[in-house]
This record gives sequence, C-alpha cells and structure tokens, in this order.
Amino acid sequence: ASLKPRRYTQFMRRFLLSFAICLAGFLYLSSPSAAPPIQVFSVIQPSPAMWKWVADLGQYSALSAPPVVYVVSEKALAAEYCPGQKCMIDGMFDPDTGRVYISIDAAVHRQDITIVHELVHVLQDRAGKVVADCEMEREAFAVTNLYKMVVQGRTDFEPFPAKFYHCPD
Repeated sequence: ASLKPRRYTQFMRRFLLSFAICLAGFLYLSSPSAAPPIQVFSVIQPSPAMWKWVADLGQYSALSAPPVVYVVSEKALAAEYCPGQKCMIDGMFDPDTGRVYISIDAAVHRQDITIVHELVHVLQDRAGKVVADCEMEREAFAVTNLYKMVVQGRTDFEPFPAKFYHCPD
C-alpha cells in the first residue's frame, strides 16, 4: 500500500520537472531578446583582438566577451533606427537587447570600422556610461579613428557628422 503513493510522488516530481523545463524553453524562445526582430543574413563574432583594441583605445574594461554582430539589410536598420524617415545607416547597437547590427549593404571595407564603432557603444553601455547621445557618438568616432590609425595604419579619418546626430559643432 505504501508503494503506490511513492510511485505517484516520483511520477509527479518528474512530470513537474519536465513541465518546468518545457515552460522555461517556451518562455525563452518567445522572449523579445531570444531572436533578432529582423531578418539576419549572417552572424559575425568579433575577434578577441579587435575587442581588446577597442576597449583599450576607449579606456574601457573588456572583461566580458564581445557581442555577436548580426548582419542585416540597410532597409531593416533604417526602419528600426529612423522609422518613417529616409536615412542611411551602416550599423546600430540596441541597448535594450544588447545586440549589434551592421548593414549587409555597407561597403566591405566599412564593415569592420562599423563593428568597431558599435563595439564602443557596447562598452559604453556595459560601463554604465549615461551621457548625451552627442558625447557618446563623438567618443565612438574618436575611437574608430584611433583604431584606423593604430591598428590598420590608415589616415582616412572621418570627422564627426554633428548635423546627422543633431549635435552642436
């Protein structure tokens, strides 16, 4: 007689554990951060060397791993970044999801620089840096130009496009 309740208890434990695992999986897969909201063409994992360079040049700590970069269409990026407006955009960091997106339509030689620029925003976010958008963009452009000079040996620096970001000169 005491064997039957024990089997029932074991069955219920297994059932509840299985149910909890299934529910957790469902909640994860249906959460907004589980899957990118726009069509992804490919995924890029920035190298540890790039991540370290960007952190060092921006004077940030790179203790955690770099984020994965999602390659999407420029049209999808523009719809996300500047809905209802016409704009050109090569990349975007979404602080709500922690995701980095770059445009598949950007010139190949610009993709690595765009990744560097967006990684600066990731580091700013992880450091809890909360300053005006203009300051954050100026810093990202400065670190990107330093990366071009120090790491790539390039001298084609990009001035900060203050008008694009609606910032004072």
